[in-house]
Amino acid sequence: CCINAWTVANGVWLGAEAGVSIWNGESFFNLTRATGLPDANIRALLADGDAMWIGSGGGGLYRFERNQLEVLNADNMKLPSDVITALALTADGALLVGTDAGLAELRAGVVAPVPEIGERAVTHILAVDATAWVGTIGDGLFYNLGASWQQATTQNILPSNHVTALTDFGNAVWVGGASGGLARYDLSSKEE
Repeated sequence: CCINAWTVANGVWLGAEAGVSIWNGESFFNLTRATGLPDANIRALLADGDAMWIGSGGGGLYRFERNQLEVLNADNMKLPSDVITALALTADGALLVGTDAGLAELRAGVVAPVPEIGERAVTHILAVDATAWVGTIGDGLFYNLGASWQQATTQNILPSNHVTALTDFGNAVWVGGASGGLARYDLSSKEE
């Protein structure tokens, strides 16, 4: 459906339904099923130093570093699902992994589910400073400002319970909804 892109010091990474293409400034290098990807339908990319995290549509989470591919999935790491929908790095170095069946945190090689999200399908994740924001398909927005997880829905702030976009700009988090509209959360005052 979509192309994911990430620009890093050594090139541009593009993920799509057929795999990953890496442009180094002179040529492309491709990661596909033929070159070892368990599932080539790429849903998310995230640079982490010299490594690239790659979320797939059914093969789990991949870590590509120094021409080596590591596969993390529901069987070997207890991810909530092998359908990875979103990725984000927290300020303290944890990797948040969104799936179609919940959110997990990968820290120091250990995966822990985030129980407050439950088995909800995650659409987007945003980590800003010490805060984390998680959009879902039908249950609105979950956010953690440092103490505990809270939920926002159409009952209190959101234009839609299906979050389609999350971004930070101007000391605020902007939340887009499927049926249109935006919500803005001001980070300086911690008010919605």
